[in-house]
Amino acid sequence: MRAIAIIKLLLTLSCAFPIASYALYDPAPPAALATIEGPWQGTLQYRDYQPPNKRVTLPVRLYVAAASPNELTLHYIFDDGPNKIVHSYDRMMIDIEAGRVRFSGLKADNVSTAKIVSSKATDEVWEVVAERTEETKGVVEIIRYRLRMGKYTFEALKTAGPKGAEGEFKNEYLFKR
Repeated sequence: MRAIAIIKLLLTLSCAFPIASYALYDPAPPAALATIEGPWQGTLQYRDYQPPNKRVTLPVRLYVAAASPNELTLHYIFDDGPNKIVHSYDRMMIDIEAGRVRFSGLKADNVSTAKIVSSKATDEVWEVVAERTEETKGVVEIIRYRLRMGKYTFEALKTAGPKGAEGEFKNEYLFKR
């Protein structure tokens, strides 16, 4: 009788914790992504669309964590003026095998996917360039992302313009450790 009670207890416990046992075998993130996990300090520079259309720079703190082997969770904390701290949360998935980068926010419809057009590693920095097409009011633009990631630098530049053109500056994050 006591043996049956012990077996029932063991079966109950094994069913209660199945996810933890599988987590032991999850793959590690690629070294290039693992090196950028942790805290960062830097700036966001963006083009102000109100006249005089100058560039605005804000100080930003960033916390990066792996959400899966090829996906990062990005928690931004912006200092947007006296007593105005703004939080933003994104995910960035880089899938070299599929040739794409996916950006997503908290809302389910806030997702954009770009095709990787180049990927190279030099001087301990991994650079990925990805593009996607966007049509607004009948105008087709190429949105280009240039990501530079390494142990001491994390940069993301976004430009937009016609196919074949360099593109107009939209925003840029520059982080250092």
